[in-house]
Amino acid sequence: MILASASKYFLELFLSEDVSKITKFDAPKPIPVNGDADDALSKILKYIYHNQNFDVIKDEINENNAIFLLSQAHTLRSESLKQHIEGVIIEKILKPDNCTSLYLDSLKFNSEHLQKQCEEHLVVHFEEISKQEKGLQFLMDLPEKAYRSLISADNLYITDEQIVVDLIVKYLKHRDHLPILDEDNPMKNWTNLTEEERKKREEEEAKAKAEEVKKKEEEDKKDADEFGKLDDLGKIQHTWNKKVQEIHNEASDALSLKRLNKEQRKELFKCIRFSYLHHEKLLQLTTDPLFELAKNFIVEGLTHKLGAKDGAPINQKLEININPRVYYDERMIVGGPQQPGAAGEVKLNPKL
Repeated sequence: MILASASKYFLELFLSEDVSKITKFDAPKPIPVNGDADDALSKILKYIYHNQNFDVIKDEINENNAIFLLSQAHTLRSESLKQHIEGVIIEKILKPDNCTSLYLDSLKFNSEHLQKQCEEHLVVHFEEISKQEKGLQFLMDLPEKAYRSLISADNLYITDEQIVVDLIVKYLKHRDHLPILDEDNPMKNWTNLTEEERKKREEEEAKAKAEEVKKKEEEDKKDADEFGKLDDLGKIQHTWNKKVQEIHNEASDALSLKRLNKEQRKELFKCIRFSYLHHEKLLQLTTDPLFELAKNFIVEGLTHKLGAKDGAPINQKLEININPRVYYDERMIVGGPQQPGAAGEVKLNPKL
């Protein structure tokens, strides 16, 4: 039961299966990553059989094998070991030149502490990253929640709020080739259909659903037939291989490219500090179809700019963030920029 004490994977295996039938067992395969396997499993077993004493393997962890070890620990669902490995990565390995790849790994393995530490590097080097081809591709491929976490940061290092606007436009257009969501699909809007058209649509959807059910039943029967041919140990191995595959699928899905629904797009738009955009840029956004969901935010930005300029108090409750980012020039704080070269032009504060 030593394995079970360090791994939820083995704990659930031993609790749910007849242990007497497990004469041998393949260890769960780690999620594929860039790096050297470097006998990772033996290091993890060494850690487990030394009463989970991380010191016995700490010095063996390096830039080449750390992510592979993290992947194996994640698959084994060994949270304590994951946290130890994350600590080594943060302390000895994480640098500005590898924070992008490590950030993706942190998302893949749901490593929140490593994710936050990577974000600290990313927001400081954000503008520099966005101007590089690989860096821009990295930003465009990020999951919505992670992307929003970066661009909403108060300490996002940018010289102009328009950079955020332009990147959001690119981020959304980067997903134009993906299948349209039902909520944006005119074919899914039945509001103006006649009774005859509605009935036809219902029949088509019922037929498609019946075909899906039939296909699923055929696949399940095939799997059941194959499963029935296995011996007891084979059945156990097959069952737990499927569980490992689910972990792999979750990691893959965490980084998969997805269209944003309306609510996600609104939350993304709210990351823009609208009151720190140039007046003419705000007016341009009001006519941009891509920003249809952000119209209220744009109006709030304009209202706040005018009120701040006139010194009038802002009494209404705003949805947008009206606080300046940390690296705005002091002249940016009141009213936002008016025009390039004017007192409101965005500059970095050299004191910060």
